[in-house]
Order: sequence, then C-alpha cells, then structure tokens
Amino acid sequence: RDVPPRQRTEFTEDYLALSRLPAADCDLQTFLDDYLDHVVRLFAATAGAIWFRAAKGNALRAKSLRNFDRLGLGDAPPEAHEELLQYTLSRSESFLVKPYSKPQPKASAANPTDSFLLLGPVVSNGDRIAIVELALGPTPSRAVTAGDRNRYVLWLDHLLGFLCQGIEKR
Repeated sequence: RDVPPRQRTEFTEDYLALSRLPAADCDLQTFLDDYLDHVVRLFAATAGAIWFRAAKGNALRAKSLRNFDRLGLGDAPPEAHEELLQYTLSRSESFLVKPYSKPQPKASAANPTDSFLLLGPVVSNGDRIAIVELALGPTPSRAVTAGDRNRYVLWLDHLLGFLCQGIEKR
C-alpha cells in the first residue's frame, strides 16, 4: 500500500526520535512518557500503556498511560485484563490479540476489550520487568491485513529494544 508522503515523514521522524531517546538526558518517567508517545503514533494506536512489574511478586503498575480511559479499564486493570497482562509476562515475544479473543487456543487469558491489543514483554538482564500494551482499535487504521498485523508484532519487538536500552541507562 502507498503511504502518503506526510505520513511517511512523520513515521520516519518518530522512529528516529525513538532510536535517539535511550541516550537522551532525562529521568525515567520522562523517558517512558516520550517513548510511549512515539510508539502510540507509530502504530496509530488509540491507547497505550507501559506496565511495570513490582520488585517482588507479579503485581503490575501503570507507569505511563495514553488515552487508556477509552478502553474502560482505568488505571487498575480488572481481573480479565490483569490475567492477559500476566500471560504477557510469561511470553518471550510480542503478540497481537483480536477483540474478545484468546492469544492462543489453550490460553486461559483473553482480551476483554473491543480493540485489537498488541502486547510485548520488556526483558532486561533476563527478567521480564514490564509490558508495553497498545490498543489498535476495533479496526486498526494501519494494520488492515493479517500480514500487516504480523509485521506489527515484529516491529514492536524491535522497538522494545530502545525501551530496554533507556531503562537500563536510568
């Protein structure tokens, strides 16, 4: 598909900004907020979140949110959403879940929203320390085909590298 020149330029600018962000002179919260802003724009997501795992146990806490109230989940995820986030911590790669569906047939977790959700575990020094979650809406504006959506998964895995670099620096 042809991408309009303006969108292509914006996409490139966001990607280049993300690639430079880990080296930026800023605190962790500013880094996370800037990272999420760029990633939400790159994926044309309707909402996004970065969830951090507690130092002890598996409790998750939102460290950066964008438009998350649109999903009706708020800052403290309900049980079904929490289960999906915990499932993400068990994964080694990003994945996409269709609205009201399971990520895999035998999974007990499911997407409790009417939005495609793109989730990726953030791994630092072998530990899963966080999750990036992007809501793409009921009909993703850029990921129209199954092939597009598969590329989104690979693309998020790539971009998680910038997030890990920035976290480790701080």
